[in-house]
Amino acid sequence: MPGQAWKKSDKARGLEYREYTTDKRTERVWRVRQNVKGKAVCDYLGLMEDSQAVLAAAHLRENRRTGAGPQTWQAMQETEKQRLRAASITEETYRKQVLADEEFARLHTVSAFWASYYWPKREKKREMQGKDPHVNKSVAGIFKNWVQPVVGDIPLAELSYLDVEQVLERVGEAGRSAQTQVHAYNILQTLYNSARKYFSAKYKRELAPFPGEGLRPPTNNEKTCWLTETEADLLSDTLLNWQGNDALDAHNMMILSLYSGLRFGDISRLTWQAVTDVELAYARNPKAGMAYGIHLNVDEIALMLKERRTRLGRDTLPDELLFENSEGGRYREVPKVFRAAVEKCRFNYVPHRLNNKAERIDFHALRHTFGTWLGRAGVPAFNIMGLMGLHSLKMVQRYVAHDPSGLAKEVKKLSRIVMNSQD
Repeated sequence: MPGQAWKKSDKARGLEYREYTTDKRTERVWRVRQNVKGKAVCDYLGLMEDSQAVLAAAHLRENRRTGAGPQTWQAMQETEKQRLRAASITEETYRKQVLADEEFARLHTVSAFWASYYWPKREKKREMQGKDPHVNKSVAGIFKNWVQPVVGDIPLAELSYLDVEQVLERVGEAGRSAQTQVHAYNILQTLYNSARKYFSAKYKRELAPFPGEGLRPPTNNEKTCWLTETEADLLSDTLLNWQGNDALDAHNMMILSLYSGLRFGDISRLTWQAVTDVELAYARNPKAGMAYGIHLNVDEIALMLKERRTRLGRDTLPDELLFENSEGGRYREVPKVFRAAVEKCRFNYVPHRLNNKAERIDFHALRHTFGTWLGRAGVPAFNIMGLMGLHSLKMVQRYVAHDPSGLAKEVKKLSRIVMNSQD
């Protein structure tokens, strides 16, 4: 009703309203009256809820009392519009920045940075120094086989501690040496730190410190695992009774490592030419460039080679791999059946191995078993060093002093010497 009088509200001083009733509801329009420095001032607030009107009247009264902020309702509304406009601009700017960050991360994965910057720069440096291409070959191989499959598609900005740990676990589970884990870790760390410098200089974007900084890769010296003769026989029988060609390959690889000390990487590269009509073969790509011999006149190795030739049922080619996977290529990791057989034998659940990485039985433990058995047989440390292609006598110590029973025999010898001297 247009002529309806304004009514005073009991909710706030100077607050008045008019009511308009429709078929659906009753609504109120509001105004607030106030004396400002002896002058009557009236602010028309318009249609709103009771609580909104009380709050608006309180804000106007306080602003006029302090002389700060908008002094009229119209000015207050304009200020609020400006605030909302600024908030909208800020929100839109933030949204665009988030989208830009997501797009940047999507484009700058571990693999993308390797291909676009890190590898070309590394190769260019090698060429400028006049070094052989082989210098970088092992780096590319480790990245391709162990780093890229795990973290290649992960944005560098999202790389985590768990991702780095997963790279090391993949290498270990594949039966590669602890040193290969160290190489994979170092390559990933160097690539990441290179990206930090590059992103900061080119894009003014800062990457966090390398997320695997606190993760310490193992070293070969920490591994002390080895199999007893009984355990070796059990593992051999388990693999022989397993179904499938992979199980036979895993068994034959086991025999070769157990009686020659070869690492899995060396075994996977052996060709028939290297083991045909010779008593002493050499690893095709021995670690650190040290060639060490495989004595093929060991009965177990001779029987294994004979079985492989019989299974092939044809003449072998000189450059043909001794072990080929189901696709006719080189094994990149230990056949999974080997780990399954170790699990079935429950080797890693005995007290001294449980939750102990140094004692855990994996494929590399076969090499340690070879060295330990040599030490127990009384083979001189210098000869063990030559047979295993080790760098120093210090590395042999873990083999020659591994068997407590052997040490006990030496102590008994000492006891007899003391007794004889007293006589």
